[in-house]
Amino acid sequence: YTTIPSLQEIIILHSVRIRADVFRRGTDGNWPEAPEVVTEGELHLASVDIRAPVAALYRTTELAVR
Repeated sequence: YTTIPSLQEIIILHSVRIRADVFRRGTDGNWPEAPEVVTEGELHLASVDIRAPVAALYRTTELAVR
């Protein structure tokens, strides 16, 4: 996916714990070596200007009750 020129963000949602790994393309066009890790609070996808609580992404899974 990192070779797609128009792609600005990649989000990986974990399936065994509440965690989102977010990779954002830098202003120089390069991708970071390590993701921003989001485990609580709000996840913001700047490229499409969407905000959502991380917990809401898991609300229909078994992880929501842990």
